[in-house]
Parts: sequence; C-alpha cells; structure tokens
Amino acid sequence: MQLQILKYLSVPVLIAANIVPLIGVFYFGWSIVEVILLYWSESAIIGFFNIAKMWIAKGMPKQLMLNDRVVMIGNEGDLRAAKLKMIPFFALHYGIFMFVHLIFLITFIIINNELSFGLFYSLVLGFIFLFLSHVISFWTNYIGRNEYESADVGSLFMYPYRRIILMHVAVLFGAILAGDESTGTLVILILGKTVFDLFSHINERNDFGFSRGSSEPL
Repeated sequence: MQLQILKYLSVPVLIAANIVPLIGVFYFGWSIVEVILLYWSESAIIGFFNIAKMWIAKGMPKQLMLNDRVVMIGNEGDLRAAKLKMIPFFALHYGIFMFVHLIFLITFIIINNELSFGLFYSLVLGFIFLFLSHVISFWTNYIGRNEYESADVGSLFMYPYRRIILMHVAVLFGAILAGDESTGTLVILILGKTVFDLFSHINERNDFGFSRGSSEPL
C-alpha cells in the first residue's frame, strides 16, 4: 500500500492531536488512567462521526444484510429505508460496547484511587483536541473530497469496530502495566496508538478513494 501522507491535511492534525497525551505525560504527570480514558472518549467520537457518515453516504451497495436476511438495494428509496434500520442498530450495538468498556474503566479507576477533578479536567482538554481532529478529517476528506459519494452504509457499519479491538488491547495493556507507570511505558502505548491511527486513517482514505468530480488534495 502506497502511503501518500502529505496529500491529506488531516494527517498532521491527527498527529498533533495524538501528541496531546505525550504532553500530558511529560509536563502534567498524566498516568495510564488519563491516557486510556482519553482513548475511550475518542472511540465515542468515532462512533458519533460514523453515524453522520452512514447517514449521508451515497454509495449504492447491491445488497445489505438486515435482520438476518439479504435486502436488495435498487434505488435511493431502498437505501434510505436501509439506513433508517441500520443506523439505530449501529448506535445501540456500538453504544453497548462503549458502556461495557466504561464500566470496566470506572472500576479500574476506583480500584487505583485515581478519581479526581484533575482527571476530569485532563480528559476534557484532550477530548477537545481529538474532537477537532475528527471534525477536520470529516470536513476535508469525507465531505471536501466527496468520499461520501462512494462510501456505502454497509462498509461503514463495521469501520469503528477496528477501533474497539485496539481499545481492548490498550485497556488490557494498561491494566497489566498499572503498576509500572514509567514514562517509557506510557510513551510506547501512545506512540503505538498513534501509528495505528495513522495507518487506519490512510487505509480509510484509500478504501473510499476519490469520487468523480472531487478536488485535488490540499
């Protein structure tokens, strides 16, 4: 796969947003709890924007699986009807995953006596930067490059679950290393996540590609 990183304005923004946890670790004493909670909140952001992507996607799949049966998609009316069923189901299904992970994280925080106002403040600050990163990506890529023209609701349904797998690994890794909160350990976790994000971002751009009539990259 050829990586054309410099073609996408959203890439340096993504990297900058992922630097925020590093700044937190080096200058504000962030622990593994702040980092993992921030990553959980980003998964919520991804789910939110995925719902928006599903709603405006114009890609016309020949068929979709709904309620354990194959539904043929022949026109925009069929596609709209499929969206009205798939989007609420995605929101419920993804929401359950997020809720279960949140309960796990809250338990982890209470056990380690990490609950504090400072923790909340750190999370909000990091959340703002990550949210802006996804806003820019959504606007410049999905809308600005007309990716929504080729994106289809069936493929989009599964996209965020790659993130769920990463979050599982991060949470387990964080729990294992809870007793070893050295700066090096946290840096490895953050850099690993950043590299994963970068490759996932470029893969998504390649999957959707440039629709006919889209503008050249910025």
